[in-house]
Amino acid sequence: MMSYKQLAVNYSFLKKLQTLDWQTIRHHLLNSDEGRDFTRTQAARAIWQYGLFLFLARQYPGMRLVPTEEIDAVLHAHIATDQQYQDDCQTLFGGCVHHSAGLGTRGDRAEWLEAFERTKQLFEKTFGRGAMGYSTPAACDILLAFN
Repeated sequence: MMSYKQLAVNYSFLKKLQTLDWQTIRHHLLNSDEGRDFTRTQAARAIWQYGLFLFLARQYPGMRLVPTEEIDAVLHAHIATDQQYQDDCQTLFGGCVHHSAGLGTRGDRAEWLEAFERTKQLFEKTFGRGAMGYSTPAACDILLAFN
């Protein structure tokens, strides 16, 4: 059972998520190499999943999370907004979200797959079966590190 304080923190974070400039992120996604093959519906779903992913990053700071390829494409589109991304991270987390490319390709495949499985389990526990989608893991990880 979640405490009142945790519910208030979650609600506050979700309100902050709503204030992001999602249109700019969508524009960057649909006009990037990573998102150019997305339909508008696929882009909307990936953006929704990215928001859920950010929520999990907030819930589990210090835990390495591995996104799907679609979620990672949205992350890259968000990063491409440069100043907006930095401002959004500050608003949402009060710190930086570290994106490490290449996980799973440097002799750390078992660790990467384990982190992806843990991420999927957290998604399903928090948001329900299938909320993360059924895509392959991106070759990266995300770590929320409070400064």
